[in-house]
Amino acid sequence: GYSFLDSDLLIQEKDGRLLSEIISQEGLDGFNKIENKINASIDVSRSVIATGGSVIYGKEAMEHFKKIGIVVYIRLPYEEIAKRLSDLTQRGVSIKEGQTLLDLYNERIPLYEKYADVIVDENGMAIPETALYIKEKCNDMITSRDNPNIKEIIKLQKSAKQRRDAGLFTVEGVRLCRDAALSGSKINKLVYTKQAMEKYS
Repeated sequence: GYSFLDSDLLIQEKDGRLLSEIISQEGLDGFNKIENKINASIDVSRSVIATGGSVIYGKEAMEHFKKIGIVVYIRLPYEEIAKRLSDLTQRGVSIKEGQTLLDLYNERIPLYEKYADVIVDENGMAIPETALYIKEKCNDMITSRDNPNIKEIIKLQKSAKQRRDAGLFTVEGVRLCRDAALSGSKINKLVYTKQAMEKYS
């Protein structure tokens, strides 16, 4: 199974203050820096990480999440978001003075879509349906990552063979090419050949 981590709770635990207190005392920029730093340091495996919406402002955090897992954006129309949220200040929402919830929604949508590996249109779906859909999409992504396109492998191996025949590989490079040819795993073929091309030629 998978464990669950709420990054907002983690921020409060590590900083020793509520989100609303951090925003009040540090300002939005200060809060975003703290949020980015803590999220970028999360080191877990086999976990579902639920983040606050403002995580999207942290470049280092988002790149870290994409590196260690699959980023899922659960998309809802503005009207549904407005119904679900109550007092924004009390909830610790990172919103600028004078900015409306609609302004914030429109500001963040392009960022969510930029970093998302999977986008789920949740409106009208029950929670079990949403969870099942996310599971299926994530499984598809994992399968895709573990099974690279065979055309890419063939092209790379052809290029590696040309380099090997021209004597451009070191002994280690030749060994990696041989291991790639003998391996029954497509991912290993790709990894070994790339290593030979990038490090030993």
